[in-house]
Amino acid sequence: MDVPVTTIRYLPFIHAPPSDISTIYTTLLKRVAIAKHLGQEHILVTADLAIYSKAQQILWSKPEPLDGLVTMRLGGMHLLMSYIASIGKLFGDGGLQKILTSSGLFASASTTQMLQGKHYARGVRGLKIVHEAMMHLFLTSAESYTKANGLPWLDEEMTSRINDLDVAFQERDRAVLKAIFEDVEKQVSAVLYTISRFKEHGRKQSSTFAYWASFLEAGDILLRLTRADRDADFPLHLDAVLEVVPFFHLAGRVNYARYTLGYVLEMKSLETTQPGMFQHLMKGGFVVRRTEAHFNCVPTDQALEQTINREAKSAGGVIGFTLRKGALLRWLLTRHITGEYAEMYKAMCLTKHQAREHEELGQARMTRDLNDVRTAEEYILNHCQDPFNLDEVPEKLVNIVTGQMASAAVEASLSSLPSKGNAAYEEFINGRLVEGEVKSFWDAVPRKITLTFADMKKHLTDNNGKRIVMDTEVLFRRLLAVSKHRDVDFKMVLSYELAAVPPSLFHDDGALRKTNKADLATKLESVCEELIAPPPVTTDAKTAYIIDGMGLVQALNEDHFKTFNDLAEIVLKRLIRILRNPLMDTDNVSLVFDRYNTSSIKSAERQRRGATATETLPTHQIIGTRTVPNFRQFLKGSGNKSDLLRFVSEYVMTNAGDRLPNGKSVVVAGGCHDGQESNVCQVGVLRIYMNYTARRKRLTQEWYCTLSVFRPLSKGSLFVLMTQMSW
Repeated sequence: MDVPVTTIRYLPFIHAPPSDISTIYTTLLKRVAIAKHLGQEHILVTADLAIYSKAQQILWSKPEPLDGLVTMRLGGMHLLMSYIASIGKLFGDGGLQKILTSSGLFASASTTQMLQGKHYARGVRGLKIVHEAMMHLFLTSAESYTKANGLPWLDEEMTSRINDLDVAFQERDRAVLKAIFEDVEKQVSAVLYTISRFKEHGRKQSSTFAYWASFLEAGDILLRLTRADRDADFPLHLDAVLEVVPFFHLAGRVNYARYTLGYVLEMKSLETTQPGMFQHLMKGGFVVRRTEAHFNCVPTDQALEQTINREAKSAGGVIGFTLRKGALLRWLLTRHITGEYAEMYKAMCLTKHQAREHEELGQARMTRDLNDVRTAEEYILNHCQDPFNLDEVPEKLVNIVTGQMASAAVEASLSSLPSKGNAAYEEFINGRLVEGEVKSFWDAVPRKITLTFADMKKHLTDNNGKRIVMDTEVLFRRLLAVSKHRDVDFKMVLSYELAAVPPSLFHDDGALRKTNKADLATKLESVCEELIAPPPVTTDAKTAYIIDGMGLVQALNEDHFKTFNDLAEIVLKRLIRILRNPLMDTDNVSLVFDRYNTSSIKSAERQRRGATATETLPTHQIIGTRTVPNFRQFLKGSGNKSDLLRFVSEYVMTNAGDRLPNGKSVVVAGGCHDGQESNVCQVGVLRIYMNYTARRKRLTQEWYCTLSVFRPLSKGSLFVLMTQMSW
């Protein structure tokens, strides 16, 4: 919409707390007086939520000096900042923050601020980049789904028209752009139906798919909010703001959820209550246009930040100006005059030439954004789990970057975000805004607890389910301070542990303490004789090699394999190469894998780290023909390692029998199901089942079972390569 350029003028400051209700009332009276002096019958006032909520309480009480003269609006920039913070709460710990930082797009501290709604412009840009990258992956998977199921998709003619659309956009031909868009919109209904089918199927198949499909919906709303402000499209603005309300409920922003809904209802009622003001808003009166460029309107509160507040806090402003209250007061009282002078000097000094397009539509900015989208997309494909690839995405909810698997409660909470948000939205309307409501608009709104990945850190609880986390260091300091002022028997106090759990064994949050294995190795070395050289090997002796399976897998070069079958084949070839090597002269190779017990100290340490570490559960389904994800990241999860070692063991047992040299054998231990040991020889596969009951004896039993195969070779020599013992 062609909105006239807005004139911005400074008014005198009111030296009082801005959120105080008396200050707000005084401000409204001053504005009404100024409007009457200018011949205006009605004024439009925009404010953030803190001021908007109190101003509305004043106006809804209908005081005589203000009755029917003021229309309040909720600031679009502050609303969008709160919405970005809501997206950050729901999706930040699920992989969004890691994508923004690990891909190199933004620094870690900046990303944290962005997802808290602090850095407005940077936050909008970051979410748009990730949204576009995710949309590319979504449409790519949707196309594969349609081909596999015979559903309609883009034909050559429609693809050609879409390419024409892109060319028209690059050439800034708005008339051609609009004509092509209307033409494509008429033909795309079948494709939209296919996309809805794909989305419905994906939501049923995978919680991870459903979670990131909700992110795409949230990103769509963000784009509509931005476009409504830039194009001064008031109906689109109201519709998009209404779609934001369920996300406010989900993120626990109950005040924004309450007043945003009231704001939309009041704006829509202006068509009958204040027709003149409604027409003003329809013509773009809810935004500010500072230059003649296209697509550059901004919310009123954003224009305030870019002009009055920026000049007040930038060089020559109040920041660092003085600490004396008198000087500060004089600066405030004369600010509107000095501001006028600053504007005049700026108009005199700046060039008259201004860009006709918004900076985001410039070629340099568009190229930069396109490169960043490609960077984010490549990072997701190469280092993360593609959430929309139905052939690979796990059924459960996982963090697509770290591989952390959500608990059952978190999965249930995050996989049904749209339905939960809409339910809270409907509950608020039916309970407070319809006839016969059971609650007042002002009654407290219960927070909808949406569990996220950040809520998976374990805590101690009492009988009532309340969290108990006792910081023993803080407790000790407090007791020490109390003992200096009161008659306290400190020796008696310190005779107790003063902790919810024994500190020598557990952390304050109840997790087992991590031990130092190097200390154990030092103790063992102190009671063992040093072996200068390996024992001699006689010519008639037989030799066996025992190889640390996990060490062998960790040492693999990820550039040498692509699928899980390729990885297992490399392991098998290395075993056969050892058996065929005449210099080694060995008849047996024993491949021993670690075990990853869920009730171990290592597992407790991972759980204690919470959302910053991978979980003990597997995050990827291993299939031989499937591409191996980011290998180093994949191996950080003990559940993944356990499944991978089991897969490698099965592959060796299945494929080694016919390929072993005559008289040679391979023993696989520790990587099988239910603690079984397998002896693979030239005549087939022999499986020996053994139950492991005592946790402390498991590793010893694995070694014993491995060596039991070589009892006939008691006269031979045994070489141990790359052994790693962990209790």
